[in-house]
Amino acid sequence: MKDYPINQQQRTKFHPPCNKGRVIQFDPEQRCGVIKGNTGEEIPFFRLPQNEHVNIGTPVLYGRKPQVKFFNKWNAINIQRAYISQDSCFVIDSGLSHVHGDLKKRLQTIIGRIRCGHRNYFHETVTFKDIIGKSNCVTVSWEDEIVYAKREGRNKYSKFVKNRDGEPTNSVSIFLMRKQEFYIIKSCYYGNLKESDPSNEGIEGYETFWLNHALVFGSEPIDQKTITSVCPWTRINENNRLGSLFK
Repeated sequence: MKDYPINQQQRTKFHPPCNKGRVIQFDPEQRCGVIKGNTGEEIPFFRLPQNEHVNIGTPVLYGRKPQVKFFNKWNAINIQRAYISQDSCFVIDSGLSHVHGDLKKRLQTIIGRIRCGHRNYFHETVTFKDIIGKSNCVTVSWEDEIVYAKREGRNKYSKFVKNRDGEPTNSVSIFLMRKQEFYIIKSCYYGNLKESDPSNEGIEGYETFWLNHALVFGSEPIDQKTITSVCPWTRINENNRLGSLFK
């Protein structure tokens, strides 16, 4: 096929990162390689970001952009590592995903046990035979020291308990949201309670759950300027909790 020069208007057009494929060539020093798309095309990529870790065979989502001089040749751009569900759906850990602790290393194992089934937004709990980590959501009582703060990357307050440690668990909870023909991880954390993400207001049992549960203080980065003993929802000062019970 003959190559044709591309004009400025054509150069600005590109396809968003919704194409699926796998890496078939990769130079880790130059951060470049080739992707074979699910349609059969073989498309090169250059300057892969350092935060994207791929190897030969890694599934990816990618966008397509015309090469500078030719409109019938394309480069892959906006490449994102993908994980494959049990029913072959592509799932990505986006820049807005909240994947806790070392769970990034376990994502393929976790997602490989899930069937997405074309659901738009859903929660799954994956259970393992053995203890795999610690849940940072623990049961609390009136004797615990409670504070509230905003976690980094969050707009809403979360409830924390000081001087406590996480509890061993053999489960992982994950929230997935459908985006076009793939899924984005919203949250992924140790534990098997869907209410244990404080941002999930509106789900059944949310308010009751957080009356006697809290996140372990120090388990996640927080905005230090937002720490307060006053509950953002009830306006009760935790330092005077006993007094409020007898009003």
